[in-house]
Amino acid sequence: DWAVSMQTELRLREDISEFSQLVYKPALNYHFDPTWAFSVGYKYIDKYHGANEQDLWQESHFNKTFDDLVTGFQVRLEERFIDDIDGVIPRLRFLEHVSHPIGDTRCYFTGFGAIRFNLDDKGQGPVSGFEQSRIYAGLGRHFGERIQFEVGYLWRYEEKRTGDDLSDHALHF
Repeated sequence: DWAVSMQTELRLREDISEFSQLVYKPALNYHFDPTWAFSVGYKYIDKYHGANEQDLWQESHFNKTFDDLVTGFQVRLEERFIDDIDGVIPRLRFLEHVSHPIGDTRCYFTGFGAIRFNLDDKGQGPVSGFEQSRIYAGLGRHFGERIQFEVGYLWRYEEKRTGDDLSDHALHF
């Protein structure tokens, strides 16, 4: 019923020639049954061109399978601590994902859509209310029961407090 997970992301920019961020996300997960899990975790974002961020988070995750199609819905509450900004910025995230195997192989199609809302405004840093949306589509492969690798396309839209809002396209591994 219990599981520990670790996700690490290396984010590059300028056509992968420049380091942007390094993200560490350890978590502790409890599975109530095959369709429902609860997780708590910590996220550290080392930002090369900005204020670093540390988040504590709690998440409930529901899965449902229809034949070979696996769908899931996550609700996450994050408590964000951003360098140079006093106090906590709570953020609520909703994510829905799908995956489908490719024939009798260990490969699969996958995708998700996510939206993020900040629940407080510190007058600097992230905007209050709607902040981000993300859409992802990719291919993955299972290596054994506990390891998988995915590659896909990620589009992200982010509202900024000052300047132009961000709309970027990323190759996601």
